[in-house]
Amino acid sequence: MKLVFWLLVAVVLFYGAYSGMMAVWSYFQINDIVEQAVRERPGLAPDERIRQVREEIVKGAARSGLALDGRAIDVQSAGGGLTVKVRWTYPVIVYNNETVLAIPLSVDRGFSRQ
Repeated sequence: MKLVFWLLVAVVLFYGAYSGMMAVWSYFQINDIVEQAVRERPGLAPDERIRQVREEIVKGAARSGLALDGRAIDVQSAGGGLTVKVRWTYPVIVYNNETVLAIPLSVDRGFSRQ
């Protein structure tokens, strides 16, 4: 009985560490996608640049296997530059296609005029 308990504890700890590492990986992925999307869009009209940056973030996240809702992405013009805020969750426990436990994550970056 003790062996089963300790094996269960080991599995829970391993899964917790794995979920934490995957959440950190998704954070770095989104951060890189945001930076690349902004860097590839200099010299456009502000409204067009905002639209294209938002679209590129959604496409880049989908290519990386991360599902982002367009409503979770906020791109605004600020002082000639851009501010980008992306909010999402990394699901830890999913039961019957419903997320029971998730880790909330966000990227909040400011970019100066390029």
